[in-house]
Amino acid sequence: MLRGAIITGMMYTVEPAASGAIVAALYALERRQLMLRRLAEAAQSVMKLAAIVFILLIGDHLLASADVYVTHLSAARVAPSGRWPR
Repeated sequence: MLRGAIITGMMYTVEPAASGAIVAALYALERRQLMLRRLAEAAQSVMKLAAIVFILLIGDHLLASADVYVTHLSAARVAPSGRWPR
């Protein structure tokens, strides 16, 4: 059902993921396997994963900014003839 909602465009991928997480939590609660320790472990692993994603995004932004800066410097050093100064 959730896959169909994604394919048809009725939902973005975030809503079905949240729905799946809620259903999984309710299922674990029903089976009496949802313990505070397990919930804390899951939250910690999610925070670690989110931190890794943000570190990658920050690194990408820094490298993209550095590339623009280096390209700007390279273009500033080129003479009007198109050759590097000696």
